[in-house]
Amino acid sequence: MNKQAVKILQKANVDKLPSLPHILLQLLDACHDENLSFNELATILKQDPSLYARVYSAYHRNHSIDEQTAFEDSIENALQQLGINTIKSIAVTATVQQFFAHTSPEYIDFLKQHWSHSLYCAMVAKSIAKLYNYKQPNEAYTTGLLHNIGQLVLETAYPDKYNNTFAQLSEDKIYHSLEHDVFGTTHQQIGAQLLKEHGANSFICDAVLYHHEKTDLILDAHPLVKIINLANRLTSRNFEEDQQVFDAAEQLLGLNKTQLLQILEKSQERISDISFKLEISMIVDSMDSKTIKQQNASDELKQTQLAEQVKNIALLDGIHQHLSRSGGQGEGRDALLNIISQNIGILFGVSQNILFLYDAASDRINAILADNQPPQLADISIPLTSGRSLVTDALLKQDVTHSFHTESFEHNLNKLSIVDQQLINITQLQGIICLPMIVNKIAIGTLILGVDQTQYENLWQQLPLLTRFANEVAHTISVNNLTGEPSVNDKQQTSQLEQKIHEVLHEVRNPLSIMNNYLGILSYK
Repeated sequence: MNKQAVKILQKANVDKLPSLPHILLQLLDACHDENLSFNELATILKQDPSLYARVYSAYHRNHSIDEQTAFEDSIENALQQLGINTIKSIAVTATVQQFFAHTSPEYIDFLKQHWSHSLYCAMVAKSIAKLYNYKQPNEAYTTGLLHNIGQLVLETAYPDKYNNTFAQLSEDKIYHSLEHDVFGTTHQQIGAQLLKEHGANSFICDAVLYHHEKTDLILDAHPLVKIINLANRLTSRNFEEDQQVFDAAEQLLGLNKTQLLQILEKSQERISDISFKLEISMIVDSMDSKTIKQQNASDELKQTQLAEQVKNIALLDGIHQHLSRSGGQGEGRDALLNIISQNIGILFGVSQNILFLYDAASDRINAILADNQPPQLADISIPLTSGRSLVTDALLKQDVTHSFHTESFEHNLNKLSIVDQQLINITQLQGIICLPMIVNKIAIGTLILGVDQTQYENLWQQLPLLTRFANEVAHTISVNNLTGEPSVNDKQQTSQLEQKIHEVLHEVRNPLSIMNNYLGILSYK
């Protein structure tokens, strides 16, 4: 046991490690998608060493040693066992911590360099493992992704000291000697110790510990040690097709230069695609000052967007507690409607709203009467059929609908169904926004906001917060069974809703609809 590594880990353990704002934003968006699959979630988590380490730690805290390989074999199954709430908690915690972290351009550049090299090494390690016929290529990927996790620990524990001294250095013998002189240990030792403490098997820990060792010292080591050592050398910043590396590959694993260059090329292409999708741009020596400033501005925008997410998280947490208390007091719909109205007014400045709840028995959505609304509203009931109303279309398409499609207010009204026009008249405003409420593919209803044109334009900029607010309302209604439907109807609701959605999708995919959509796009351009 390296005592200094243990001491440093007490200061900055796995739950404090930073992630790029670009990736956190993607993860947060995914976590709030009701249709999210664990495969999509796993894809995001496998692209970031810090988030992966957090989930890895959470899984191993709740599983025995015999189950250790399950995570590497199938992260998707592991995520299902952890549950979406645990993943959301990890995402929110990481986001809040990143919001309060120092965010200088040098710091973000360090995170981007670390992220790029870790992901690159993971891809190359898995490809090498397959080529070598190693039985657990996913284990090689995991180890490659986490092989430099010790650097994140050092940066978190000693941000000023680490960034000023090490962030711009290439990894070589001087780098590692300097690490030991400054911290009394190295990032390899810290990384191996961290993974050991969080459930990794000894072979993974050894591969992290020895990923900088010389070739002659690992000739007889476990194949995973050789794979990670080679992958790290091939993906280092100072690698320029050094023949010594290819000689080492032949000596350690019997792989030739041509094979390795093909692996590197394919991995680089994948890294470029992922970077493009996440809007992550790397600073290179050939960049001029103007380009660097533009890139820094783009990174600052991501941090600003992350700050907006933190604000939304705080707001929604307060709303969640408020709604939960109202539902738990046995006051039912009336209390909930009042709470909804209060929060909509406070958060969005909207004074008019109408709640529709889905009734599975009749396959209709029914308006729920609230205070200060005309009693005739309770008589409005709309069949869950496509094209009958914006209210039903929002639920069927599982997407927000609205009445603001053209600049002409009169033209808007004339194109709407009569029931939609009546709902607008009830709000005494220019139009409506319809927010679908669905929980675990079960239809709950639709929340309608009455707004004018200016409010609509402002609220559309806050659409993520709007939809999450609607989700909070839907969950509260579902948990407290305020739809008036007994829980035995849940399966019936799900079946009917899925059938309706299937019918809508069939219409959307109709060739005439597709051609019409393309013509509309061409006309707009």
